[in-house]
Amino acid sequence: MSHQSKHLYEFGPFRLDVAERLLLRDSESVALTPKAFDLFLALVEHHGHLLEKEELMKLVWPDTFVEEANLSYNISLIRKSLGDGENGQRYIETVPKRGYRFVAGVRESGAEPAKITEAAAHKTEGEARPEPLATKIKSHRKGALLALVALVTTIGGTGIGVYKFITRSESKSSGPEPKIVPVTSFPGSETQPAFSPDGNQIAVVWDGAQEDNPDIYVKLVDAGGPLQLTTNPAPDLNPVWSPDGRYIAFTREGAESGIYLSRRWAGLNANWPRSFRHAPTINSV
Repeated sequence: MSHQSKHLYEFGPFRLDVAERLLLRDSESVALTPKAFDLFLALVEHHGHLLEKEELMKLVWPDTFVEEANLSYNISLIRKSLGDGENGQRYIETVPKRGYRFVAGVRESGAEPAKITEAAAHKTEGEARPEPLATKIKSHRKGALLALVALVTTIGGTGIGVYKFITRSESKSSGPEPKIVPVTSFPGSETQPAFSPDGNQIAVVWDGAQEDNPDIYVKLVDAGGPLQLTTNPAPDLNPVWSPDGRYIAFTREGAESGIYLSRRWAGLNANWPRSFRHAPTINSV
């Protein structure tokens, strides 16, 4: 029976046990969700180096499409578990617009590499037998068929690409190029924009200056500054306007997960641009 190596990372009062998937602080277990642990392990394994947001999401959610807000939320969970920032101690550095870096000094320790048993080191008699001729022929036929399918797909894709390029070129030459106008300019990441039915207002999710607490903001498209609609520590995502433009529904993750309507709309009316002040108070559902 093989023996797995026991790899440990130590920093400050913490010890990260990879094999047991445990984070210990002075021998006391620190609770982390499975995804938060995977994210934290990736940061510690690459300590001292910047990990881009896209790279982290591929490492932690390799076969799933997730919003960037999920990354920010799990970073927030890790920081709270570590007490990041308390007594001047820093563990995770945010690099705006790019990613995160584990900055604490790390000590690594581990046992000898895994030992492979003698039985596993030798092929069995069945594994050493030559492959039957019929199986080889069948395998070659399958390979040829796959190659043919790949060739047809490539030719078809190339044709479609050329057609789209020509069509796009003709479209560009037929009229002026579209004008791109910035609506918001937060530091960090802004996602999930949603227009009001009249097209004059826009709701957007911003994950904050530290990129760890997604909240919903609303502003006029062509005037004024953004106003913060939510302040809960949990991620507030997916803003959706009602058909009459009077309400905004959104989803909240974490312990209070569910669908909400903004409770702070009335409180914001005093600072809202004049065209917004007719908006009624919205109660949660």
